Amino acid sequence: MSCLTANAVSKASLRVAIDSVLQENASDGFLHYWPSYEIVTDCFVDKWTSDRRHVKRPILDYVMTAFEAAWCQNRPSDKELRAKLYEARVADGTIPRAVRNFIEAGNRDGLKRILESWRKIDQSAFADFVDQCASEILEGKSAA
Repeated sequence: MSCLTANAVSKASLRVAIDSVLQENASDGFLHYWPSYEIVTDCFVDKWTSDRRHVKRPILDYVMTAFEAAWCQNRPSDKELRAKLYEARVADGTIPRAVRNFIEAGNRDGLKRILESWRKIDQSAFADFVDQCASEILEGKSAA
């Protein structure tokens, strides 16, 4: 069996076992499944470090911050969660280098041109997310 097939079978077997335990104990309300594996594999493009075994740190940080937002008493703010997602999107390459460069340089005009082009091709939600992150980053730089 190839390593790709073996990996898929082992992950599926584990997920079925977890689901069985959750179903058997559904009435107690105490067991929950946090889909960290699924978040990493389904929501990020370039997620692995060079060894192809470990998740890039910013992506892992986002998954853990999202867990804290969902389950912990001292929840991170929406701004903190958004900042972690921004860093994860930078790490997986979803946010292009040009956008990061414009933000780091404080080039609002260059960033505005890119965001407008994204909105024209039906990427408004992503453009809004990046725009909000950029505003928060630039706001933090001006406060420092």
